[in-house]
Amino acid sequence: MFKFLRDAQAELEHVVWPTPNETKKYMMYNIVVIVVVTVLLMALGFLIQSGLVAVRGLFPHDIVAPASDTVTQGELDDITEALEQKLSQSGATNTGSTNTGITIDLTGAIAE
Repeated sequence: MFKFLRDAQAELEHVVWPTPNETKKYMMYNIVVIVVVTVLLMALGFLIQSGLVAVRGLFPHDIVAPASDTVTQGELDDITEALEQKLSQSGATNTGSTNTGITIDLTGAIAE
């Protein structure tokens, strides 16, 4: 272990360290590259965001569903009761993945 540390120290004596001016120069290169890449990524992000907002504006959308699209708890209870009656009449159970051919619309009517 001590041999390794002596060898490492000997190698460090052979390293040509940069001068203070070279260190400042390379530091400035790094800062300039970081600033340029940051500005480019910000511009790219802004362009992508603007494009997505423009595409979103092409399609109508509502944040809140209109009242005509909502269903009250009473209507849901009526639908559930009607469905249970239809299932009991047909002899089908509500377990498994068989198709009973029953479709339900949100007005509460059951159609086959």
